[in-house]
Amino acid sequence: MARRGHHLSRNNLVQAERVEVEISNLVEKNMDKYVEPVAAFVTFASQEGYERCIKHMKCETDFLGYPVFNPSEPGFKLLGQEQVIEEAHEPSNIIWENLEIPQSVRNRRKVGASLMVCIILFIILAGVGYVKVLSA
Repeated sequence: MARRGHHLSRNNLVQAERVEVEISNLVEKNMDKYVEPVAAFVTFASQEGYERCIKHMKCETDFLGYPVFNPSEPGFKLLGQEQVIEEAHEPSNIIWENLEIPQSVRNRRKVGASLMVCIILFIILAGVGYVKVLSA
């Protein structure tokens, strides 16, 4: 990708096209290595199928949002990993690009952003207080 970008930035379209073909061939050969599903949306032919799935497979979440599985029900494994099954939001309301970022990373980013806002507010308030003391 970097080589392709380098050729495109230099307006060398022939070389960029060759690199593009290489990338396409690599993707075709190694698709399983490059693509890992992060979510699936399942629709049911009947209300009964939906209700059975929710009853037997749905997991609850704790107060932090982490899944809590019902130990009395059998788990659902796909590709060797326990899967979380929950009712989905309307597909048009989902930001699909963000699905690959784990919830723990998103939570850390939220905490980091909140800390930065608090630090900035503290600095501003300290500055206002300092100016007020000087003017008094």
